[in-house]
Amino acid sequence: MKKQWNRIKEIWQKFKSWQHLNLRMFRLVFASSLLAGMALLLFGTQFAPQKITVDGLTKVGDELNYTNGSGDIKLVEQKYNPAEKIMVLGFKTHRADVESSNAIPIPSKNLKFSLVTVNPEKAKMQIIPTTNDHIAVLIRNLSPKYGAMRISIVNRTPIGGSESSDDNSKENKTVDFKFKANTKNVDSSLKDMGRKDFAIAASNEEVTKQEKLIKKHKKNIDNDLSIIESDKNNIESQEKENQYNIKSDQKKAKETIQSLNDDIEEQKIDIKREKKHIADDQDKINLLNKQILDIQSGEYTLPKVVSSNYSKNLK
Repeated sequence: MKKQWNRIKEIWQKFKSWQHLNLRMFRLVFASSLLAGMALLLFGTQFAPQKITVDGLTKVGDELNYTNGSGDIKLVEQKYNPAEKIMVLGFKTHRADVESSNAIPIPSKNLKFSLVTVNPEKAKMQIIPTTNDHIAVLIRNLSPKYGAMRISIVNRTPIGGSESSDDNSKENKTVDFKFKANTKNVDSSLKDMGRKDFAIAASNEEVTKQEKLIKKHKKNIDNDLSIIESDKNNIESQEKENQYNIKSDQKKAKETIQSLNDDIEEQKIDIKREKKHIADDQDKINLLNKQILDIQSGEYTLPKVVSSNYSKNLK
């Protein structure tokens, strides 16, 4: 025990002797360590990722209305592949200032897009109108560090009968779609492609959607025809049985037959409406196929690419 204690005292004496001989060096190392720690803390506060708060974030399915009453734009698709640094968005437009039984789209040529990110990015935005009410957007060079971004869409379509200067102000003609960098809507299957290839791919994708809609309309027609057939059988059965009914029951049977006939007329109207949808969807497919051929041949002029700006505040 005494030997161990003497050994500890010996080590302590050696340390004190070294400290005394190297006091300046000891103080210099200590002060340098303190300064280095303060510098690291300062560096961390300046360059560490800042928490970004954005009001009014947009998600798929959201529909934004122009305050001048000219229409609305709906976000129908959002995909992002951070590895490829690309994002694909889909928008659907509707013009509200024109009275019509059918939905009227906002002319794509009257829409002006701009892109702003919170952190500096060399992003490029390509806008491709596919059908008359659908617009596909591809954003390239959008790294996960973009933080948040705003896509502003100005509707330059004149409003019929409007004399108010407020209706024509830029603020009332603009909707802002805001997105924040996160792990949602990530699609690793997205691959970057040239402007021409993206335009063709977007058009082909829309063709597929229209073909699915046609199948849905045809299925609805088959369902309507089945209902009509069932109603007709019920009417025939009611008419046969009614000849044996008493007067009070005959009246009820006639009311039932009238209700079934009304239902048949409703199904016929629905079939007519579904056939109109099929014709419209087929027209869209024909136009899309023509657009694809024109893109391939170079006849179709691709819209100009929009470069991104950046701002710390996404108001």
